[in-house]
Amino acid sequence: LGQVPPFDDLASLQFDELEAADIAAAMAIVQWIESRGPGALRRFLDELRKRAPAQPQRVIDNMAVRFACYEAAFKAATNLGVREADQAWRAWTANR
Repeated sequence: LGQVPPFDDLASLQFDELEAADIAAAMAIVQWIESRGPGALRRFLDELRKRAPAQPQRVIDNMAVRFACYEAAFKAATNLGVREADQAWRAWTANR
């Protein structure tokens, strides 16, 4: 877990840049969001979709805009900001 980059760095990777540890971390994040209660993952994804860039672009280029998008998604799903959520999923995963 200590080697997994912060959420924003992880989420900005292209699919061909993902390592096995990155994929495992992404799966742990999804599982952690789901553990936050019914509908949490749906709220997270709905918030991301509101701000998603037009296809085929996958990542919002502007770092401040991208961070605000993730902030809103984590707040909607978990009532935590992105930095707090990043710490929380890591602690949750380490204790499993």
